[in-house]
Amino acid sequence: MKKLFLPVLFVFSIWLAGLFFYHYHIINISKIVKICDADAVVVLTGGHARIADAINLLKPNSKQILLISGTGIGVTKKDIMHVFSKNNNAFAERIFIGSYAQNTIDNATEAKAFVLMHNLKSICLVTSDYHMPRSFLLFKDKLPQHVLITPYAINSRANMNNWQYIKLLLQEYNKFLYSFLLKR
Repeated sequence: MKKLFLPVLFVFSIWLAGLFFYHYHIINISKIVKICDADAVVVLTGGHARIADAINLLKPNSKQILLISGTGIGVTKKDIMHVFSKNNNAFAERIFIGSYAQNTIDNATEAKAFVLMHNLKSICLVTSDYHMPRSFLLFKDKLPQHVLITPYAINSRANMNNWQYIKLLLQEYNKFLYSFLLKR
């Protein structure tokens, strides 16, 4: 039993140190200047303010396009524009709906098809701060190497109580470790 205690303590210490680093990274990533100078914006559904922020990133009078990935079957562009856009017609032609994705790996696969279809060189990836490290890792793995990915992280902490945030942080950190270790 004593022989097992030290290795378990060592692994737990490394896991805990990684968790603190992960949390520090999340706190700082949402403080980065919010500029999106890319061919397209790709937003992953599922978190507070993601779609609204992504639509606001679209530059007026440009060719920049937006993929809303993971909307679910039945959601239309008209639904999105009605709920999130101040001017329903200004960006409608530049918004694309991805209803296939049901998880982050699917989001990356959906984005890959979108990038290839539109011959994109760069994207701005929009998701919640706690979700960005794993999303970025999976998108880097799925997208062609020449595509530049700029992270745009939404601060999610203000919309949760402490227990919700801790639970979400632990879940997302463990998913990140799993993805990182298995190179998914």
